[in-house]
Amino acid sequence: MVRVAGEGEPPPPQMSPDGTGVRGDLHIVVRVAEDERFERQGSDLITALEVSFADAALGGSVSIETLDGVSETDLDAGTQHGELFRLDGKGVPDLRTGQRGDLVVVVHVVVPRRLSNKQRELITALRDAERPAPPPPKDSARNNTASKDSASKGSGKGGFGKATKKEDSSAKSPGFWGKVKDSFGT
Repeated sequence: MVRVAGEGEPPPPQMSPDGTGVRGDLHIVVRVAEDERFERQGSDLITALEVSFADAALGGSVSIETLDGVSETDLDAGTQHGELFRLDGKGVPDLRTGQRGDLVVVVHVVVPRRLSNKQRELITALRDAERPAPPPPKDSARNNTASKDSASKGSGKGGFGKATKKEDSSAKSPGFWGKVKDSFGT
């Protein structure tokens, strides 16, 4: 609500028959229409910026719609989904101070639902490059004799030999589902 002093109703005729008395205040109720592009929080505006995975990973120049038109800004490389940044002075003017708020931009990384063959090939290559190399295959025959030798060496000296799978399973806790079954008495 905005109040404008001295611009309201004139005094009633009983108070001022000639209408020259002090006028009241004018109260204006302002309703701001919603805009699907922005959410308002005080004098700040919040908007979402959809970017591709490649733009989020590599960074670069992006266009953001503001109240004043389109604004260009740089997106940092490695920007994550949900990350925020501000454009100073691109919000709504404050009625009392006249200063404009900020435009807060929330980054939404959009993952494509359909890929071309070339895109699938490139993303598969990226995934393969990110995964650690699998361990070299173990020679099962050599591995079995080596584990038997080490187990007999450890236990032969009176020490603690390597436990076998049977020994491990008896010492294992019942696990989550086992505890659930126990709580119901089954």
